[in-house]
Amino acid sequence: MAVFALMLVVPSATNAALPEVGGNPVVVNKCTQTGNDISIENNGVTNLLTTACRQTEYGYKFYTMKCTSEKEYFVDWRPCTSNEIAAVAKVSCTEGDAGLNYNASSWATGVIEGSTSMATVNDSCGNNVGEYNQEKGAYVAERNCSNGYVHTQWYKCENGCSDGACLKEAVPAPVEALACFESDNGLNYNVSGNATGQLENGLSKGTFSDSCGDFVGDSGKTEGAYVDEKNCSYGKVHDQWYKCENGCFAGACKAKPAETLNAKCSETDKFLYNVFGTATGNDEVTGAFGTYGDSCGMYIGDKNKTSGSYIAETHCSSAGSKVYVHTQWYKCPAGCVSGACQAKPGANENQVPFDNKIKTIITSPVNNAILTNIPRVANLAWYKIDNASQYEVEVSCDKCGGELWSTMLIWKTLTNNFQTPPLFDGDYQYKARVTPFLADGSTALPSDYTYFTFKTGSTTSGAGNYTLPACDNIQGGNANFIICAGYSIEHQWSGSMVKVMEHDGETASVELVGLSENDADLVLNEPETFYITNKPGKYLTATYLGIGAEGRALIKIESNTTFKDSYSDSCTNEKGVNGIYAVCKNNSFSHDAENFQFKVTKYDNKYVWLKLSGTKGNNIVLKLNSKKKYALKKAGVSVELTYLGKAFSGGAKVKVTVIPAK
Repeated sequence: MAVFALMLVVPSATNAALPEVGGNPVVVNKCTQTGNDISIENNGVTNLLTTACRQTEYGYKFYTMKCTSEKEYFVDWRPCTSNEIAAVAKVSCTEGDAGLNYNASSWATGVIEGSTSMATVNDSCGNNVGEYNQEKGAYVAERNCSNGYVHTQWYKCENGCSDGACLKEAVPAPVEALACFESDNGLNYNVSGNATGQLENGLSKGTFSDSCGDFVGDSGKTEGAYVDEKNCSYGKVHDQWYKCENGCFAGACKAKPAETLNAKCSETDKFLYNVFGTATGNDEVTGAFGTYGDSCGMYIGDKNKTSGSYIAETHCSSAGSKVYVHTQWYKCPAGCVSGACQAKPGANENQVPFDNKIKTIITSPVNNAILTNIPRVANLAWYKIDNASQYEVEVSCDKCGGELWSTMLIWKTLTNNFQTPPLFDGDYQYKARVTPFLADGSTALPSDYTYFTFKTGSTTSGAGNYTLPACDNIQGGNANFIICAGYSIEHQWSGSMVKVMEHDGETASVELVGLSENDADLVLNEPETFYITNKPGKYLTATYLGIGAEGRALIKIESNTTFKDSYSDSCTNEKGVNGIYAVCKNNSFSHDAENFQFKVTKYDNKYVWLKLSGTKGNNIVLKLNSKKKYALKKAGVSVELTYLGKAFSGGAKVKVTVIPAK
């Protein structure tokens, strides 16, 4: 026989909860009374229903079972007495540290002594007996099982209490460091500096850097009208706001533009990455007139180094009537030394660096291939050629024009593969070849032609012909875009925008709206990730894929991605496995493998308040960097939670580790 399986019919008027006292009849196939208990049969399955006190979803109730006929029984209920609850609780009270262990922080789960409520409570500290949930204090409130109930045993710790456990040794008084010091010696609005100490209006200590903002109180921006100058005032770190006459950049006021701002800009190396050169004119950022040389760096933004992976190439650029010195970032394949990309090492000293007699071989589609796809696009691939900076792809149609092979389409790409736009309506034969362009500006030999024929049985392409639409702004989701310079990709889900200002096949300069940066230089095939400002915890990644048809920029947009040096976080309800999650207020996290969930009800710099379900605990508070373990309803399984503080992009950062049964 199966053990107790309670069958209740709750009146529809109550719906949300069981009445305090009540009863109802239940119809079954067969009912047999055995003492105070009954045996019922339904659809060939027999169950034993006992008369007893038990805890169900309706709380502690005493259920009485009685057969009223061979095919009906009556169940009535009332609240359990304290003695009846105690008898049940003796079976269910558990604790994490097996008794009175004052030196270890733990927990106990069961009916709280003096109540009828069941919960999980943690050991905590207090300054006096009866004072709970303090970070530190003289007393520990040790939770343990006693006579079937969760009991609180108070104990005065010799060296004080911290995080629910007695300290083994007294904590020495902290040595006060220098109250406050700064790097730029006072209110220096034209220099980006920092101040180290305690904030004047909070408890945070650390090093705080000057930054920009669009208005007083708007801090942490790269650019803006105001500078937030960090300085020491009365021993604390103070924010001094100042409106910069020419705007703020990177935590400092911009210099006044030189009178020769629109003067002609000149450069010595014609934008060559493998040659050191200089550009003379007004700097794009500061407006200062001068001569600026190419330099090296380890990453984009790191300049004026002797060597590195990237070159900061200075050259002349313009916006409207203004001409200025722009810094273009490029990753050198063989590294950068003294402001110039280095040539790839040859196999021997006599090796010719650029072989103009070499030619590639097209590997896809194979020669004389039959293609049946709609729309009629061809995926071309070929062997990579060393020292090739780009490739020219030529595709000709046999009878699309007036004469044989008179219709020719040409594209350029930086990679050794290319997907054509939809080709002409109708099934025709095409031939394709590829010509490598070498890094010194010369060309290698074109490949042999490969021929392919469309046999779709359709008179249309399904997507029109190869002609691209007129240049315009584009709306869309996560996708690859082909877009003209000067136009924007409007990402519909995030509300952000990426505007392509200029591109050259190696880098693309873009302006950004609704993201953590205002502009960026995208390097070919290297994803750049930005925070979405109106969706805390979400990201948008933009990748420049090179030059597409008609010289347009190829841009890949992806959202809802995870920043490579961060953690998965969200402001929506999420599911996951063991790991670190940032969950915003009033949102929940559910563990995939266990019936466990927590909801963030509140958080600050020191604590997070969680509402648990699927555990023997309920509402809990976690302190910063503290670990707490809670028993799950599944036998032997527990979960360990650690609060790691506020997430940079929004939400409370919580580490979740489910510990399986041993």
